[in-house]
Amino acid sequence: MRGTRIALAIICAAGMTCTVLVVCPRRTPPNPEVAVEHLDADPAVRHNLVRVAAKDLVARELIAGRMALPEAAARFGWLNALPPKAQTRPPEVLAALAGLPEGEKHEEGEALALQVVAWLGRPGLSNDPARAQEAAMRQFREARAMGRLARLPEVVDDEGTRLLAQADVEVPRQLSRPGDQ
Repeated sequence: MRGTRIALAIICAAGMTCTVLVVCPRRTPPNPEVAVEHLDADPAVRHNLVRVAAKDLVARELIAGRMALPEAAARFGWLNALPPKAQTRPPEVLAALAGLPEGEKHEEGEALALQVVAWLGRPGLSNDPARAQEAAMRQFREARAMGRLARLPEVVDDEGTRLLAQADVEVPRQLSRPGDQ
């Protein structure tokens, strides 16, 4: 008896779903190529997409050996501070992700460096994310021992503006608003 009730409930739910889909079909947008505009309705969305693209550019520079970890961490900090301010993971979580012992305190520069290390695990940044993260952790340990993470290099406005302009080109064009092009 119970099995029959469950089967009837499933059939009823499926029937209601079909009815809704048939009775309330979605309109096809008049211009399907612009159908993605709703993803960029808020300028904050665009800013976040550009920030992510900029962090990817910084990470690729680090992986390629054209930038050291302290410089990458400084750029991440600069990008995090842009409005809307980025929400980042607490240093303890970043340290745990990097395999560091629990209970250690990490200063701001170290936390930013750990954020970069975690970022290197993103798909598509390199052929071997684990290897990229291991190399960055070696840099982290070395830079930490030498005190190079206590005071990160300054990101000058021209440099930051150039990074954002380069990242803006990386953001897919279909997400840009008509007024941005």
